[in-house]
Amino acid sequence: MGRMHRILVAPKVKHLIDKGSGLYNSGDTEGARGAFQEAVETDEEHYEAQYYYALALSGLKRHEEAETHFRRSIELKGDEPKSHADYAEMLHNVGRKQEAEAEYRRALELDPKAAVVIINLGTLLRDSGRFTEATELYKKAMELPDLDPETRAKLQEIMV
Repeated sequence: MGRMHRILVAPKVKHLIDKGSGLYNSGDTEGARGAFQEAVETDEEHYEAQYYYALALSGLKRHEEAETHFRRSIELKGDEPKSHADYAEMLHNVGRKQEAEAEYRRALELDPKAAVVIINLGTLLRDSGRFTEATELYKKAMELPDLDPETRAKLQEIMV
């Protein structure tokens, strides 16, 4: 796809991503998947379309397909922490802990203050029996000023 064509289809891709996001947020993951798929088909070089399509596929437990699109999103824009973080979460959920750890760490290189990523990596390490490392990460998350009170309380329970 040429540059000019990508410029011309950009509004349509944005509209499809917005539509898919609305459907996803309302609980219609299958509807969201369809909108995101159409966005990818409209412009397969659009990293956000790839990312959101992967997210919807992951939510539908279509992990192999999701992985393809997470990887494509990262290939297109590797410095986007959310792509690495959500790909890591999917890998973690399917038991691919070593790969998940690498993706969580990459996300933290890009955004060192991402509380959710710090906590998720801590949980992965805790699940792997690496309690000291997990506790250090939980402490690091607790130090973040923008950590919401509910998450802070849950971390305090875990660390007791």
